[in-house]
Amino acid sequence: MKDFFRHRYSLPIIVISALLLVIIAVKLKPDLKHNPDQMPARLVEFIYAQHIPHRAKATAYGEVKPTTLLQANAEVSGKIVYLHPQLKAGSVLPKDTLVLKIDQTNYQLALAQAKADLAANKAALSELEIQQQNTTTSLKIAQRRLNLGEKELKRKKNLLTQGSISQSSVDNEEKNLLGLRQEVQNLKTQLAVLPAKQEVALAKIAASQAQIRERQQNILRTEQRLPFDSRIGKVLVEEEEYVSPGTPLFQASDMAQVEINAQLPLLHARPLILGIDQIKHAWDDARQSQSFIDNIHLEAKVTMVGGPPEAHWPARLVRVGESLDPISRTVSFVVAVDKPYEKIIPGKRPPLLSGIYTQVELLAQPQLRLVIPRKAIHQNKVYLVNAENELEIRPVTLAFTQGELAIIEHGLTENEKVIINDLIPAVANIPLKPIHKQDYQNSIQQQAATGETTK
Repeated sequence: MKDFFRHRYSLPIIVISALLLVIIAVKLKPDLKHNPDQMPARLVEFIYAQHIPHRAKATAYGEVKPTTLLQANAEVSGKIVYLHPQLKAGSVLPKDTLVLKIDQTNYQLALAQAKADLAANKAALSELEIQQQNTTTSLKIAQRRLNLGEKELKRKKNLLTQGSISQSSVDNEEKNLLGLRQEVQNLKTQLAVLPAKQEVALAKIAASQAQIRERQQNILRTEQRLPFDSRIGKVLVEEEEYVSPGTPLFQASDMAQVEINAQLPLLHARPLILGIDQIKHAWDDARQSQSFIDNIHLEAKVTMVGGPPEAHWPARLVRVGESLDPISRTVSFVVAVDKPYEKIIPGKRPPLLSGIYTQVELLAQPQLRLVIPRKAIHQNKVYLVNAENELEIRPVTLAFTQGELAIIEHGLTENEKVIINDLIPAVANIPLKPIHKQDYQNSIQQQAATGETTK
């Protein structure tokens, strides 16, 4: 035996023999099997998988901005001669209030000059019209004299033939006739150019009228009136200050409406429009953008972040962003709040001022969906009670999750029993003792119908 252990092949032979013994022992060992008949039934709670009305909900955040912001700029140059005493940041002023006025003196003088030019041009036109009438009358008289002259020349030529008058008498008559013809021609020329002169006069009148309108408009531009009920922002000028066209004067926001540009991740936006047949083609045509908004029927609520519980307002969706934000990879949902300054409760519900950071809740219309508790999902699988009251483990495909709810796209059918409590260990086919939790089923239906989740 000692000689065997001293042999150089003894150690490999021992190792190989040991491995063979282990392999043989494993192969010959009987498989361990779970015998459901020998295991006690596990107590489990379940609800029925059902298609119930569900309202998708998403939450986004954004700052309040006025829907209409007026940046008033000077349209004419001059010295500011009037500022409304309440034209100060934070003041509230009604529509059509005169808040600023620029000196009108130069513009009034320019208007008077334009009116004088108009009067002169109208007088010139009247003079041309009188001249036309006089020239027409003179032409008729000259034409008649010409006709008489031609008859007289003819008569004298006949007398010359008879030898009753001299040649010089005929020559003088021809000379007079040429003078009459020249007079007629001059009058015709004068009449021919008068329409062109009248057109020039009419053009000057039109130019003068345009100057009057422009200078009247300049006078109107010296006054700044509010186009809507306004909350005043920055005031950038002082009384007696000289301003040029384009000089910023003040800012004012429309009090009728504010907007919140809420940024929502695309993944969270998808459930809001999932399954709405009317909007399948709305994205393909920009002209249908309003139709898209109308068809999705989203309800919106705006809440002041960090504010009191009463600080919330009903809102409505007015626009959806045309593209993803390149940095945050979010899509813009713009909601509007009408009359944000109404129903103020001091200390509880302030006005919805520009710059306030808000939470925007978007709630879709109800759709029938297969909804189960989120806690019933175990690594994309659900535990079911089968017809034999045994455990079935089945993979499912989620459409999306919302709070404590999971919306199933594939893998479950109506009225299957979904286990809602944990099973450790979860072994397929073990016997179960199922208990239906009707109260919990009702709670799921309530959460799905309202879009709310339990705290």
